[in-house]
Amino acid sequence: MARQTLPDSVEKRNLLHAGKASPGTLLQLGKAFEAARRLPDALDFFAKAGDAEGVARIKAVAIETGNSFLLVRARRVGPVEVARDEWLAAAAAAERAGRWLDAYWCAKESGDEEKIAALEEKMRSTGGPSGNGSTGTAPGKSPL
Repeated sequence: MARQTLPDSVEKRNLLHAGKASPGTLLQLGKAFEAARRLPDALDFFAKAGDAEGVARIKAVAIETGNSFLLVRARRVGPVEVARDEWLAAAAAAERAGRWLDAYWCAKESGDEEKIAALEEKMRSTGGPSGNGSTGTAPGKSPL
């Protein structure tokens, strides 16, 4: 009988780290988490299952949505590289969504100094990443 619910955090830990789950089970759970839009969890299961296609799908969503956290994790856990143009596409997506820190992190990863400077200025002029008018750093320093 198919599993009706997703595993809780303890079950997830045991499945990922006890070494007893089959690759098929890990892949099935990765797809279930992906369908539930729990992408960081899906990424964990795809990586553990060795599913490069699953990791690539999560990477694509991270780029499309400008999710810097998820994109960095996909690069770290999966056999995927993130090209400069992909970092810049993710930065643009995050910027369109008004998520300045995600945009900044992606620009930083791309190495595009002009984009980094523009985002630092944007954060200063729009109240900073914390929304209280401060970037949380001394003037002239990086907001991160």
